[in-house]
Amino acid sequence: MQTTYTPRPPYPPDWVEIAEEARRLTQHKCAACGMQGLTPELYDVWDTPENRPLMLEVHHVDGDPANCDCANLSPLCKACHLDAHRRMREKRKREAERAAGQTQLTI
Repeated sequence: MQTTYTPRPPYPPDWVEIAEEARRLTQHKCAACGMQGLTPELYDVWDTPENRPLMLEVHHVDGDPANCDCANLSPLCKACHLDAHRRMREKRKREAERAAGQTQLTI
């Protein structure tokens, strides 16, 4: 895939290739809803209003962009990627609330 994108830390320098491999492993389909995403031969025309939603994004399941282990990467459509991050934020909020409640216990 030709790109002028240069990943910034904590993404590894070869992030573009890693993300493409993750997409290839799912046959360029969203891992959550199964939507068919753009395939490499169409990447040159992805940045159009009708194609932009079809470009799969690669989600880090654990939320750590430095962890590029194959099991931690999930190609998702834009809608599913936004939903995954919403669920991650809600989980972190619940955990923080639970932790705050634990520190208020008195014996």
